[in-house]
Amino acid sequence: IHDYFLDKKIPVWIGLPSYHGDFPKVVLPVGQWVEIDMEKGTIEILPVPEARIK
Repeated sequence: IHDYFLDKKIPVWIGLPSYHGDFPKVVLPVGQWVEIDMEKGTIEILPVPEARIK
């Protein structure tokens, strides 16, 4: 997951709850647009994906 999201500039759609090594014991919300910043170790839930697409 780290390499997949590292260079992405657009939001990511999370379809299923997931556990990932960099975010232990964190369940990602189903059906939410999120932006994952692997360098900062953050997951930000976005209200609309258009807000981040450049």
